[in-house]
Amino acid sequence: MNNPTTTFPETFVPKVIVIDDNDQNLEIARTYLNSLKYNVSIASSGRKAISMIDADKPDLIILDIMMPVMDGFEFCSIVKSQKSTKDIPIIFLTALSETRDIVKAFNYGAVDYITKPFTREEFILRVKNHINIINQTRIIKEQNQKLSFLNQEKDGLLQITVHDLKNPLQTVLGYSDLIIRRLTKNDEHDLMKFVNPLRQSTLQAINIIQDLLEVNRLEEGNYILDMEKIDFRDALMRAVDSFMHKASDKQISIIYNETDEDCFVEADGVKLERVFDNLISNALKFSPPNTKITINCKIVQLGSQSHVIAEIIDQGPGFKEEDIPMMFKKFAKLSAKPTGDESTTGLGLSIVKKLTEAMGGNVSFETAQNKGTTFSVKFELLKV
Repeated sequence: MNNPTTTFPETFVPKVIVIDDNDQNLEIARTYLNSLKYNVSIASSGRKAISMIDADKPDLIILDIMMPVMDGFEFCSIVKSQKSTKDIPIIFLTALSETRDIVKAFNYGAVDYITKPFTREEFILRVKNHINIINQTRIIKEQNQKLSFLNQEKDGLLQITVHDLKNPLQTVLGYSDLIIRRLTKNDEHDLMKFVNPLRQSTLQAINIIQDLLEVNRLEEGNYILDMEKIDFRDALMRAVDSFMHKASDKQISIIYNETDEDCFVEADGVKLERVFDNLISNALKFSPPNTKITINCKIVQLGSQSHVIAEIIDQGPGFKEEDIPMMFKKFAKLSAKPTGDESTTGLGLSIVKKLTEAMGGNVSFETAQNKGTTFSVKFELLKV
């Protein structure tokens, strides 16, 4: 008889316990189950098995009915009465073949039975069928948990989107009303003082939408990268230059140190600059006035491979220890707050990590509360 092939993810090795007062039956069952690469335990009595199950919950129990002191029915009743073990499927091993005995076994909670003496083929097929059911149930539970998590993220996304878009759009509406009233009064010379807030609020709303769309494309794998040989140092310098005016407005100094060596990497130049933009923007948001942001571009040797690293070092409040696991999560609400009432979507660092890794790079950070934060972006150097 050809047995169906059953494969499991590497992380799932079924745990099976066999309970029988007959040593020969235990060894036969263990030999059959070992051939399936299962994690097998054996117990010669129900009492011993109870303590074993409490210590290490199995996926499946194979249980003899006719045992002294505690028979299979009593053992099954105890297992099914406990919340932690009631869902473990039980297959009865029995020499009893009367219909009433089989019905009794099912009434006690058995999912199947194997009649003694049993053949190897029947034993293995019945066990494998139930292990397949167990594995499929496990997969469904994991998928349900993922769906539940995604549903929570969706709800969080909706709340954040509504909240973050509401403020800039209300500003747009308010200034639009003012402009209409000014136009009605022919006070055109006063209109310019309303234009800049209107423009800034519109840009804020657009940035929120762009971040949401970018994260969605990255997660769905629909992101197209234009990978080519680019100068890492030039991309970083362009990003630094674009924030000099904003840093000056906030009375923050940007100190830029770069290597004199060539820094060619394989990456998407536009996306790499977006990574630097997000990190420098974050450093500015969380830095108080009269502090400095240091940006270093340096080459390091790691083993036989040379790498180029961009460091963005701020003197902001840093982050608490409980923030660290959440740093690159979407919509993470961290303890540190922007120092100039800047808006944040909670998506910037998630985009940084996803983009960097999609291009073959690595991003890491070091932080300590009241001591600032350092973000590092690392890429392998191309051999010239």
